[in-house]
Amino acid sequence: MSQVDLPSSTQIVRLTSAPSFLRRGLMKSSPSKRRTFWGFGLLVLFVGLIAQVNGHAQVQAHVQAHTQVQTQAITPAQRHGHDQGHPPISTEGPGWLAPEERKSGLSFKSEDLKEQQSDDAINPSFLWVDQGEKMWSATPTPKSPSCASCHGEASKSMKGVALKYPRWNEASQQLVNLEWQINSCRVKRQDAQALAYESDELLALTAWVSLASRGMPSQRTIDPSIAASFLRGKNLYEKRIGQNNLSCAHCHTEHYSQRLGGETISQGQPHAYPAYRLEWQKMGSLQRRLRACLSGVKAVIFPFGSQELTELELYLQLRGQGLAMEAPGVRR
Repeated sequence: MSQVDLPSSTQIVRLTSAPSFLRRGLMKSSPSKRRTFWGFGLLVLFVGLIAQVNGHAQVQAHVQAHTQVQTQAITPAQRHGHDQGHPPISTEGPGWLAPEERKSGLSFKSEDLKEQQSDDAINPSFLWVDQGEKMWSATPTPKSPSCASCHGEASKSMKGVALKYPRWNEASQQLVNLEWQINSCRVKRQDAQALAYESDELLALTAWVSLASRGMPSQRTIDPSIAASFLRGKNLYEKRIGQNNLSCAHCHTEHYSQRLGGETISQGQPHAYPAYRLEWQKMGSLQRRLRACLSGVKAVIFPFGSQELTELELYLQLRGQGLAMEAPGVRR
């Protein structure tokens, strides 16, 4: 914003200098009339100067207030998601869904798929759940503790845990998901190697831990620790990307329940993952599904465990607030 420049002394002289025809007229007039004219001119000049000074002050006050607002809105602490007096984060945008609109992805599936997910005896994801249960009680190395030796019975100690991820990890200064936390425990507590993303072992443990929260509604708030991550995930969800120039919101917010090929478009809710997908013929993580969507719009495919995918996970979880955890689910 440009400053308002006050007139210089030279400009003041020019302002008070009357045109030649007026000067000639004034020279012929009486002294009292000349005094009246110059007095009136000086009065007009004085009023003009006062107006300009006031305008300059108002501009400076506006600039200062605007700068203060900008500084308060984006502090260094907030850039990293940590601020004690943070302003409320706006969730509104083309990707958001009102609470009354939100539906499980299962509501868009066929009756046979619904039955398959609801019956643990025929739910294929329980092949991985059974493996996860065994791993929970086993020791990865002869000298290391098992998960159960620290956490006890998973159905009790892990109840609600899956709903708390992704979350901010202070030690690593990054947003982490449940898979990251499982691997962190293995490396730091069990002196074991981290499990590869999409490995059956990591999917099994993630499914076993997630099962403890099945049926519980997601009830999180956007606290300062995840605010910045949420906004980045929101931006990625709503941004046009890839050669197809589409955003996630185009399909899963604007056109959900419509047909795309032989499938009905869902709202993209994440609460069934890790899930068994018939097209994969195996269990898969939410990040694998997100990468498949990125491939579908011919966009850059972020690596497993990247902050971009984890932030997108966070946005999706908060976008589906109130829906119950379904994992391990079944999808087409």
